[in-house]
Amino acid sequence: MRKKHFQKILEEKFQPLNREELVEHLSTLAQRSEENWQYIQMIGSKDLYAKLQSKIESIDKSSYYYKYNELNDFSRKLTNLINEIRDFAPSGDEAITLLLSFFELDRRTIEGSDDDGVMSMIFTDEALPLLRSFWKDCENKLPHQERIKEMLLKNYYGIRDALEEFLVE
Repeated sequence: MRKKHFQKILEEKFQPLNREELVEHLSTLAQRSEENWQYIQMIGSKDLYAKLQSKIESIDKSSYYYKYNELNDFSRKLTNLINEIRDFAPSGDEAITLLLSFFELDRRTIEGSDDDGVMSMIFTDEALPLLRSFWKDCENKLPHQERIKEMLLKNYYGIRDALEEFLVE
């Protein structure tokens, strides 16, 4: 409902604008934050799956340690990635694959930050409900279930426990 509300307001605001005015406003938004710029870059991109997977891999390969005062930035980065998966994944099946890859970031997230328990909530409170929404429409769950079984063997922080619900069907 909230998304439709925003869409209606944006349609009212942007409908009278010409292309140049719209580009100018998007440019202003892009300059205000890295997150906005990343989101705008995804619009209309080809091979969105590869771009989203690349973002997950870059977080996984990073050796940067997020100090306590940087956790808001890190959590916003992870939340934005979840939102991009929701908004740009080419199919539900690919969204599930991406979200499972996201769950594999649990160890990197916990060990790579001065976490006080807040970071795990990104997985349980944001990624898990999105995974559930894509899961209910998934026709071939078996490959994902096999992957989840493998993931549960490397469940170092208990975050992946939540994935067990997808094995029961």
